[in-house]
Amino acid sequence: MKIIGVTLIKNEDIYIEGVINNVLDFCDEIIVLDNNSTDNTFDIISNMAKRHSKIKIHRIDDPLATHVYVEPYVNTDSWVFAVDGDELYDPIGLIEMRKNILAGKYSDVFRLKANFINVTNIDKENQKAYGYNGIATKGHNVSLLDYWHEDKEERLHGKNMRFKEGIQDTIKSKFLPYEHWENSKFRCLHLCFMKRSSKDTKFVSRFIPAENKRKYYYPVINFFKNLLMGRFELLSSYKNKTYRNGKIIYVDSTNFFIKKHD
Repeated sequence: MKIIGVTLIKNEDIYIEGVINNVLDFCDEIIVLDNNSTDNTFDIISNMAKRHSKIKIHRIDDPLATHVYVEPYVNTDSWVFAVDGDELYDPIGLIEMRKNILAGKYSDVFRLKANFINVTNIDKENQKAYGYNGIATKGHNVSLLDYWHEDKEERLHGKNMRFKEGIQDTIKSKFLPYEHWENSKFRCLHLCFMKRSSKDTKFVSRFIPAENKRKYYYPVINFFKNLLMGRFELLSSYKNKTYRNGKIIYVDSTNFFIKKHD
C-alpha cells in the first residue's frame, strides 16, 4: 500500500515549505501542481524536490484539469491524499495515521475525513491558532475502484467513479469515524483566512477555482451572497458559508510548526 499526496498550489510562499514538510513522512510520493505561481512558491518547491526525490512538481494552467494526475493510481494498492497550499497538518498525528493505513485498518473505508481548524489568526508567541471547527474529506482509497475519469474536475472531485465488483454500498459511503480535535491523528490547520503569499499587499480571502472562472463579476455576486449571511464584504461567499461556522475557538499549534526536514 502506498500513500500518494497531490498538492494544488498558487502563490503560497509563506507557508508552503511547512505544508510539504509536514506530510513528507506520511506520503510515499508527493505530486505538487503549481498553478503558475508568481511569487517564490515554485522556487521553494523546486529546491525541496532536489533534496527529496519523492516530491514531483508540475506547472499547470487550469486547476480544474488536475484529476488526470490521480487517474494513474486508480485500481492500484494506493490511497490518494489531497493537501492544499493552505493546509498545515499535524506531522506527529500523521505518523500514527500512516501506520494504521499501511496495516489495513481502513481497508473497508473509501474516504477519510480530517479535522480542520479554519484559521483566522495565529499567535506564534503563545503557540495558539484561532478559527472555526470543521471537517473535510482528504483521502480516497482508490484501490476500491476500477475506473475514475473526469474530463474537467479538480483532483479528487467529481462523481464519475466506478467501484470494483462486489464493493458494498456501505463501504462506498463509509467515513473514518469522527473524533474530536484533541484526540484526532488526522488534523489540519486550514489557513484559508490567512495571508499566504509575500506578493499579497493585503489579505484577501481567495476565490475557489469555480469563482475564479467568473472573477470579473463574481465579487459583486459574492457581495450580495455575503450580505444574506450578514457579512458586508466582497470575499469568497463559498468560504464564508463553508468555513465560518459556529464560534471562534483556539487550539495548541505547537505540533504544526515543528521543522523536521532541512
